[in-house]
Amino acid sequence: MGALPKSFQWDPSRLHFVFQLPGSDERFRELLLYVCEKCATDPKFGATKLNKILYFSDFLAFARFGEPITGFEYQRERNGPVPKRLLPVRAEMVKAGDLAVQPIKLANGRVQQRSVNLREPKLDSFTPKQIALVDVIIEKFWGFNADEVSDFSHQMVGWKIADEGESIPYESVFISAEPMTEADIQRAKELAKAHPEYERA
Repeated sequence: MGALPKSFQWDPSRLHFVFQLPGSDERFRELLLYVCEKCATDPKFGATKLNKILYFSDFLAFARFGEPITGFEYQRERNGPVPKRLLPVRAEMVKAGDLAVQPIKLANGRVQQRSVNLREPKLDSFTPKQIALVDVIIEKFWGFNADEVSDFSHQMVGWKIADEGESIPYESVFISAEPMTEADIQRAKELAKAHPEYERA
């Protein structure tokens, strides 16, 4: 995949909620299968954790590499960010025999909706650094239950600034959740003076 395609022009003056990258749907399906395969032995892997791993994979890839892995749109839901088109894509995958969704009753009485890959993921569309990033995210959340992984995602500014059901801008990954220091405020003022062309009315 590498750099953004020449036909795609990223406009830093506006927010992006989705990236129309070549093969986005295919990459999303294969990424979903890859995450399911890697998390097959995690007893706490369910729908909530899947959503968060996909979200962090796309948003952190955008922050680190300049482009997301799939470019899918994510929206705020009560339990954290969710790929907006996950349910219809997952239904298509189940129908095609690529994926199964198994309800598993947990000790606490909840029912976990576990996605299970029924075929090997095709990784040709991914770079080694993208897969390495996904692996780090999976390792980070290994053993987290749904509440814990949700709480972690709620720390992200993107989830905080969106209302229920609203889409989350990719650029929100660059906003720190930490309070601004006096030095931060001073630096922002200096940048504003140096670049009056970005001043908003």
